[in-house]
Amino acid sequence: MTASISAVLAFASVTLQIAALHRSWPVHQCRAASQFEDVPFALFPVPGVNTTTWHHDFAFRAEPSFPFRPWHENPEWVSDLCNSLPFREKFRYRFKRSGHINVNENRSDGPSRGRAIDPLTKDPPDWLIDLEAGRTERFDVCAEASKFSKNPARWLRMLLLLSGDIELNPGPRAARGPLDLQVGFVPVTASRMEKCFAAFQKWVESDADLPWQLISQSADLMGVALRAYGLYCFESGLPRYLFVYAITATQEFYPNYKPALAVAWQIDKKWQIHEPGESRAVLPGIAIKAALTVAAFWSWWSWVGIVLVGFSALLHPAEMMVLTRRELLFPSDLCHDAPCIFVKLNNPKTARFARRQHGRIDDPWTIRILFALFGDLSLDCKLYPYSIATFRKQWNAVMSHLGIPHTQANQGATPGVLRGSGATYMYTQVEDVSWIAWRGRWSRLRTLEYYLQEVAASVLLHQLHPWARSRIESLGTACLSVICGKLSGSCGAAI
Repeated sequence: MTASISAVLAFASVTLQIAALHRSWPVHQCRAASQFEDVPFALFPVPGVNTTTWHHDFAFRAEPSFPFRPWHENPEWVSDLCNSLPFREKFRYRFKRSGHINVNENRSDGPSRGRAIDPLTKDPPDWLIDLEAGRTERFDVCAEASKFSKNPARWLRMLLLLSGDIELNPGPRAARGPLDLQVGFVPVTASRMEKCFAAFQKWVESDADLPWQLISQSADLMGVALRAYGLYCFESGLPRYLFVYAITATQEFYPNYKPALAVAWQIDKKWQIHEPGESRAVLPGIAIKAALTVAAFWSWWSWVGIVLVGFSALLHPAEMMVLTRRELLFPSDLCHDAPCIFVKLNNPKTARFARRQHGRIDDPWTIRILFALFGDLSLDCKLYPYSIATFRKQWNAVMSHLGIPHTQANQGATPGVLRGSGATYMYTQVEDVSWIAWRGRWSRLRTLEYYLQEVAASVLLHQLHPWARSRIESLGTACLSVICGKLSGSCGAAI
């Protein structure tokens, strides 16, 4: 099969243009930018070529960014040519076996397997129209680009455009400003690390009488100084957290010193063996219900809602106190696609493991109560619009009314027990530790296993006075009826 006479002439013209192209465009290195300040358009002009026309010696002539096209792969201009010219059949191959496979075919190789000639699939390309008119600029660009293999990145970009992951015309990004090196830590933790590190630095300069400039310039000296500081804290009766935060702050401020701090961590390990710590005793579900009942009688509805969210979603106090209505997704917010509440955590305590996390609440009555309390709030309204100090005063008042100790010195129930209490309550309902670890966003399953082993049986109720246990039982049993009654039956509203 052969093409028409015009197609043959065009193809011959193309071949001549390719030969002329490679004779007239030698490979050369890019010259300094100052030599082309007067050039209006071309960035890398070719010597001897008019820079006002469409002739470019692209940068990849000197430094190829992609592999060259293999010899057996047709350039793209051949495909454009074959799909835009009318062909007529001159002869037909007949193969002895029907299983013959044609490799690297285009439209000009057909027809085969008894089919008719395929019709045109493209209009004549612009470079062919210009080439027939004697203008070679467009084809020069096509021939230069055909030196390289077909770029699969064009398909990847199309897929990304369809999925919305990149912009259509990505431009230069705005300046980000300085990087916040405290990212990954909640503000309270970052502040505590800075204070403990400052205390360690003061000890080095005053008690140890050593120049800080000398100590801070050596990883080994820093590790030995921290080890000595740990021994000093232990002997002086100071709390262990001062020493631990000093080490973690050193690792944060001097990340290349981390391998040399093993000598300091050894002191911390021996300290824990000498004075093993205790996990906080947790509150059972009935005690949480009793606390909610007392707060409902006092009309502390924001406190009721935030405690219910923290207990049910296994949140840290710092996570639940910053929640807004925007982070609380009810079934109605999701068009009733999921019968649960999702709690978005934009700045979780364990952000170094997962930057964005969520909690989940499945209990139907809990969802109804929270919707009655927070469903009508504006998206930017905080669930608890008061300060942490106010929350702690309300917590202390409720616990005092129930006869539950509420100070850390008395090993009482502080707001920090909500997360552990919720996990323990789940453990009493469903003995699936891996599921609880997922719900509570524990990074290591073994950490939760150790915690549950310590606190599952360590509840405060059996240590309380009989009148306190009786009050907790009666108030806890009446929790649902009291809250729904005080909310005037709005717990049954559609969610």
